[in-house]
Amino acid sequence: MADGSQILDRIGGYYIRRFPGTPMISICWQERFKNRQSTRTADVDAAKQLLLEFVVRRQHGGRTIEAPPDEWKNAVHMLVIRKAADAKQRGLPFDLDDLYVFGLMARSQYRCPLSGIPFVWGPMNELRRSPWSPSIDRIENRQGYIRGNVRVICFAANLAMNSWGYDTLLRLANGVVDNHFHSHETP
Repeated sequence: MADGSQILDRIGGYYIRRFPGTPMISICWQERFKNRQSTRTADVDAAKQLLLEFVVRRQHGGRTIEAPPDEWKNAVHMLVIRKAADAKQRGLPFDLDDLYVFGLMARSQYRCPLSGIPFVWGPMNELRRSPWSPSIDRIENRQGYIRGNVRVICFAANLAMNSWGYDTLLRLANGVVDNHFHSHETP
């Protein structure tokens, strides 16, 4: 670059950059003005991870993830442990690990791929679990929790599809939307 800085990685309009005269790496982006925030690290791999976490926070349509990005790994770990125990109890094959499930969530930009609603993370108490918390769903229920047969969707969608499947969920969602826009009454 003209100022002697070096761009080390980029995600969309966000990038990590090392400026001359300092070993530290900054996350940079432009809105109305050029912005930057120090990663407080000189390690490129650590800065790349911080960039990913930063972009995920910023791209939730102005909504914040209800868990700090470093806690998503803890949330994923809890999901995997729970699902492994569930699969074992039900005699279903299981070959998932934290990295695979985290990758599924990252690919959907930490949003439910069915609804587009951002995932949130709250207490692990089943009775108080958020409808928008991530949940591991088997695509083909005759198969187990195996790579290629799972996706991470919001808890509400997983519960809704549990007995009747995607088509019923879609019909219900379309009916609710149609009724909402064509009715003057509110529930």
